[in-house]
Amino acid sequence: MALAAGWIVLAIIIWASVSSIDKRPDSGLSVNLERELAFALLGMFFAIAARMPILIVFLYMLAFTASLETLQDYVPGRHGRVEDFIVKSLGVAVGMTIGVMIKAWADRARGALP
Repeated sequence: MALAAGWIVLAIIIWASVSSIDKRPDSGLSVNLERELAFALLGMFFAIAARMPILIVFLYMLAFTASLETLQDYVPGRHGRVEDFIVKSLGVAVGMTIGVMIKAWADRARGALP
């Protein structure tokens, strides 16, 4: 379930990042908060679903984030910025931390861990 949710969030992020700025949904939140929350959800779902070392998942998430920022330079009216990469990467880190905590709690609740 978490893996499917992660892929859905990833698809929405790609759509919002490479579509023209006027097609982006407006939540009423600040742009940086929107970015942070979206990437936190992404990180959380993939951390929960992870079947490989969490550091590897984190590195994949950073590579995705960097690629997305680079791709925006080729979309008319969009631009990739280091500041945006930092905000999104922090969102991934926060989300993955929460995801690891949720996964550990769930494992303990099932009796999988001491």
